Amino acid sequence: MYHYQIPEIEIRYKNNNTIKKKITNSKDCYEIMKDFFNDDTFDLIEELVVLYFDTSNQTLGWFRVSQGGISSSVVDPRIIFGIGLKAGASSMIISHNHPSGQITPSPADNNITRKLVKGGKLLGINLLDHIVVTRTGYYSYADHGELH
Repeated sequence: MYHYQIPEIEIRYKNNNTIKKKITNSKDCYEIMKDFFNDDTFDLIEELVVLYFDTSNQTLGWFRVSQGGISSSVVDPRIIFGIGLKAGASSMIISHNHPSGQITPSPADNNITRKLVKGGKLLGINLLDHIVVTRTGYYSYADHGELH
């Protein structure tokens, strides 16, 4: 008999036999990712979304990690990798919007990208890209050779 009431941790991954998609370039990724952001608050609130992939680079699913303020959003690698591990992901692409419309990544964006690249190598969930999304375009870390 247990002497302590310890809560059970439960995380759900729902695969409702949806169609998987293979993404081959940053433009395709941008077109898909921009639909995951809330259009009503896109120019006001920064959000971070992760798209997870299987070993064949087919989509497993997406997860909204956070919604923040006007100029930042909390990015917790433990949450990002925890969800990826639960889903059996082999790789991922992260994306966040810049409500300011500025396409250039911030120093904080660069810092979290480096952390996720390192963590991904350790856990076997490779970061394929980090896409900064604006209304008029995007910035791809992979296209700029900045995922090392």
